[in-house]
Amino acid sequence: MRFPTLISVLLLISGYGTTAAQDPQFFRSRLGEPSKVIDEKSEQYEQKSGISIGIAYDEEGQACSVSIKSPANEKGAFQRAVTLADELVPSSMRGTVIGTMSELGDCSNAHYYDYERAFAIYNENACYGQGVHVLFKRRSCPAPPMLPPYSYRFSPAPRPQDTCAAAPPKSRLEGIFGFAPPYPGSDGYFRLTRNDISVLFVYGGNYRLEDLVIRCSEGIAQINRLLDQIVPQNDRGKFLQRDAAKIRRVRGETYFEKYECLSIEYSQEYGPENSGYASVRVIWDRALSH
Repeated sequence: MRFPTLISVLLLISGYGTTAAQDPQFFRSRLGEPSKVIDEKSEQYEQKSGISIGIAYDEEGQACSVSIKSPANEKGAFQRAVTLADELVPSSMRGTVIGTMSELGDCSNAHYYDYERAFAIYNENACYGQGVHVLFKRRSCPAPPMLPPYSYRFSPAPRPQDTCAAAPPKSRLEGIFGFAPPYPGSDGYFRLTRNDISVLFVYGGNYRLEDLVIRCSEGIAQINRLLDQIVPQNDRGKFLQRDAAKIRRVRGETYFEKYECLSIEYSQEYGPENSGYASVRVIWDRALSH
């Protein structure tokens, strides 16, 4: 196997253009010597914090994947993995986000991001493991997965700015659930709970919401009633489409609605009489959150 010596070597990336190369020298300059060289195409690093980093290379010694695993149920461990992923594979290497999807469940909180030059999986799994997995779109590497078609229509369509109401303030949530904690969790989300309903949110300028996740164990109908209080239909802008394509699982499904002002992703597990674990994620156009 031949290892290029210059990190500035540029590679063609699956028709998406070029990006700086990442070889063993690149990672050792940032992580030190590997704890284990598995074979000529893969090596592993172990950090004192408990985080492990696995790197797989192609025939030319360029990274095909970066897998960062952090200890489960350890406060702040997942955020450390996210920070490390941003250092090893910054946004300049990934390119622009072209698609995104989330899967939420009792034991999982997975977010998928398809970039121009890479594919990333952020998995904050409360029951087993958690971490970040980045796959490069080099022609010499295994092809990363493709998201469902609706995931590539993530951004709201262009529209007159005056057709959308401003995103709701966090005080609207606090009027329903009580005051929010002063600081977010390690994942950057503030949390509120009432009975069997939990709410995670991020807010921007003027304390207006940018990202909202609602979870409950009584089915999607209960979430929709609450969502109508937080984000009334009139504040969502014109309804554009609800994708017919769904992600069907053995016990549930995920589908997507698109409005002028925001995007809504629904995920539900099947249960008797429309019950079962369910979640809804709402993401506003950032321009409307400030």
